[in-house]
Amino acid sequence: MLLPAHHSPLRLLAACVGCGVAIALLYAWVPLMVVAIVVNDPLEPWFWGIVAGVGFVSTVVLLVIASRQMARYREYAAGP
Repeated sequence: MLLPAHHSPLRLLAACVGCGVAIALLYAWVPLMVVAIVVNDPLEPWFWGIVAGVGFVSTVVLLVIASRQMARYREYAAGP
């Protein structure tokens, strides 16, 4: 198994932020927008708060999971 020689925490953070934004748009913004259209309700501030919260929480969760996995990969690469 080949692993990256230099693990960059900033690159990992950037990837997690990108994925967090995508998750927020796909799984929070789209359903909330459908609900707003159906009930004919303008976009309220809570709407954007929910989307931002989903993005933030998913970014943090992804960062924690990816950091732990990279630590495991480093242990495996070091060998016995």
